[in-house]
Amino acid sequence: MTGVDNIFQIAGRSLGAQQVRLNTIASNLANAGAKVGSKAEAYQPLKPVFEAVMSDRVGNTGLAGVEVAAVVALQRDPKRIHEPDHPLADEEGFVYESAVNVQ
Repeated sequence: MTGVDNIFQIAGRSLGAQQVRLNTIASNLANAGAKVGSKAEAYQPLKPVFEAVMSDRVGNTGLAGVEVAAVVALQRDPKRIHEPDHPLADEEGFVYESAVNVQ
């Protein structure tokens, strides 16, 4: 977070961080209920990790803000569903549904 001189730059960076949050939510919702033929192929939900950036990193201006440190995949086991007629079912008749919780 270099070159933060005023409240408008802080607000812009904060809005950018929130856009990342909304994009990960949209990606998770778009992949909710997606079924694949193996556990390894199943979609893993995403979560943004935010980091507070204090004024000591921006020249002691008294300003602070937020940055996206990373977007990480949550390591959740997909649902194993017995659907032998599904075109993606494995040899045992199971499909794997993404572990996105939409509630």
